[in-house]
Amino acid sequence: MRSPFPRASCGDVLPTQSSEYPIDFYPVFIDFSEENLETVKDKFCRDSYPTSRENKQYIKVASFSDYKKAEEFKSLMSKTFNNAEIGSPITIKKPQ
Repeated sequence: MRSPFPRASCGDVLPTQSSEYPIDFYPVFIDFSEENLETVKDKFCRDSYPTSRENKQYIKVASFSDYKKAEEFKSLMSKTFNNAEIGSPITIKKPQ
């Protein structure tokens, strides 16, 4: 069986129906390092990117509209990276 990774993008896409808004997305982060960024892009999610939060650098790997999916993905990231965590939810009020 082929691994589902790497993917061009991980996480959930925005809903197309305006009735599904507002919606919360739960971001999954790992600690920033050039090595972590290279590894996560190469082995998991090609669209991962560095970002700052709470005055610290992190890598945003993916965001999910379901907390349980974010928790499962965090667990997967924890097998490869030391500090995977779920950030505060981001509310998207209307379709973009």
